[in-house]
Amino acid sequence: MRQSPLLLILFLCAYLLVLQTAKATSVETNDLAEQREIFIRAEHALKNYDHANYVRLSQKITSYPLYPYLIFYELKQDIQHQTLNLHTFDKIKQFQTKFPDFPYNTVLDELWLAKLAKNKNWAQFIKDYHGKHNNELSCYYHLAQFHLTNETTHLHKASSFWLVGHAQPKGCEQLFSAWFKSGELSQQLIWDRFSLALEQKNDVLGKQLLKFMSSSQKMTAELWLKGAKDPKLLQSDNFLNANVPETYKIQIMANCLRRLAKQNAIEAFNWWQTHQNSFSFTEVQKNAIERDIGVYLCHQRHPLAKGWLEMLPNHTLDNTAIEWRIRLALLEMDWPNVLNLIDKLPQTLKNDNCWQYWKARALENIGKIEDAKIVYKQLAVARNYYGFVSSLRLKQPVSLQHRQSPISQAFMQKVAALGAIQRFTELNLLKRHAVARVEWFRALDKMNDKELIAAAKIAQKLNYPDLAIFTMAKADFKDDIPLRFPLVHQETIINNANKHNIDPAWVFGIARQESAFFNEAVSSKGARGLLQLLPSTAITLAKKHEIDYVTEFCLHKPDVNLPLGAAYLTQLKKQMHNHIVLATASYNAGPTRTQSWLPQKPLEADIWIETIPYKETRDYIKNVLTFTSIYRLQLGYPAALELMMKAIPAQRP
Repeated sequence: MRQSPLLLILFLCAYLLVLQTAKATSVETNDLAEQREIFIRAEHALKNYDHANYVRLSQKITSYPLYPYLIFYELKQDIQHQTLNLHTFDKIKQFQTKFPDFPYNTVLDELWLAKLAKNKNWAQFIKDYHGKHNNELSCYYHLAQFHLTNETTHLHKASSFWLVGHAQPKGCEQLFSAWFKSGELSQQLIWDRFSLALEQKNDVLGKQLLKFMSSSQKMTAELWLKGAKDPKLLQSDNFLNANVPETYKIQIMANCLRRLAKQNAIEAFNWWQTHQNSFSFTEVQKNAIERDIGVYLCHQRHPLAKGWLEMLPNHTLDNTAIEWRIRLALLEMDWPNVLNLIDKLPQTLKNDNCWQYWKARALENIGKIEDAKIVYKQLAVARNYYGFVSSLRLKQPVSLQHRQSPISQAFMQKVAALGAIQRFTELNLLKRHAVARVEWFRALDKMNDKELIAAAKIAQKLNYPDLAIFTMAKADFKDDIPLRFPLVHQETIINNANKHNIDPAWVFGIARQESAFFNEAVSSKGARGLLQLLPSTAITLAKKHEIDYVTEFCLHKPDVNLPLGAAYLTQLKKQMHNHIVLATASYNAGPTRTQSWLPQKPLEADIWIETIPYKETRDYIKNVLTFTSIYRLQLGYPAALELMMKAIPAQRP
């Protein structure tokens, strides 16, 4: 029976379709969306130890930007979950040669060496160790040499890791333990590390070191720990008369007194006046104590501060203490003394914009107007706080000095084609933002200035304003204003600022300083989002202003963070005499502390800012005022710095 020609054609077409489909399952695809989907499946297969399926899928996407991650995960799995296979190290080296820009290459070395150390395969560890590793692996290296040779000279290498005031990783603790058991770790070395820990206020490490000490040394150490916790014990006869070696007692008292000075400078001052000659403090200890008492008397606005600092010899003071002499003269508006003290500064400090500005202010106030103008004009070309306040003194507009980034579209495409940038893009599409940021920052380390600018423009184009800002901060070219000060979330910020009758440029300035517009920013204290709000503050504000707030993670949403932040800024401004400088200080240091810094009588804003006790808050206010001025110009308004810099009101009775 003859088959119909039509049926034969249909059969052949079906056969060819099946053949084409079968071929497609074994060859690589170049479609990014398809590669992305295969990557996820291959990753899932690897996690589930479905090796055959993983191999089949991974072979299809060897050109996919994230393909190196599959090999990385495979090697990690081999190291962590399988018995030690020396061929794995060869695979690691092959991988690192093939993908030299992969950001986690050193992780593989570290995992491999850590596995060898865990298995006590010391000979192989020595062979594979190349000397450019972290402290833990360096400690394992010396431990390995000791185990292979049984020579205690290798344990002596532990001293460089031992003599630090911070905790070391587990591998170093094993080296220290072997050193201690060998009898080579002396009680003096134990005390030296304990001292470093307490000097660096690492009391937790100090407690951990007690286990190495003899009973008598332990008793002395425990006395120091008590004094460190409560420095006021210095005023107790029991503490002063404790039965410990005199040298150690003096060391303990010097440290505790410096801690007391930070808590209550006048109590430290009174103790020092009474007891300094009763004990044989070294010259170094004496200078450090007197310096700290002086600086903290300044911080605590005590009338004794000026006379105390003036009494101390210059060679005993660091730059911080010397600068506080000038700040005290500013508070008294003793302009001839300001000039005199600035003139005595070390040359590098004297040329700093800060002290050049105050030199000009002093010249202006003693009537040398033209000399002052020369300095102001030199400063006014800079796009920073001192440049802007110098422009204010000259009664001229601030200068942004904007220049467009000199990068062509072709060069941007070249940078965008870099493996690290492609991986960054793909990782973000897969919502693996943390890993993507690692890729980005590792890529920046290898870029020249032109590539950095191109990368910043790419970040801006991809809507990562924070990365554009951080990238431009690494470049020498810093004149592209929209790139460094982007108007992101413009509508939300302006609407919420207008709702509360505050300057939208101020909200932009705070956000630029707090998070650089990184939505996911989290501080060490738990503040979150664009305006770095604490959850406790956010809950109260949300109830008061009827803003939807479910959990602290809502603060990473701009449409929640910005309304709450604008409300909080408004609240602070009302609390702080409707003064933007005081409200900004409160946003950083808190309203209570800011209130305590208010002067006894009205004071010029620039003097008040310069004499705030905390450097962090001084710098914070300067940055926010600068950023706010820039954003006002970006939004089409005058900089209006004179309105922000109105006089600071006196404390309320």
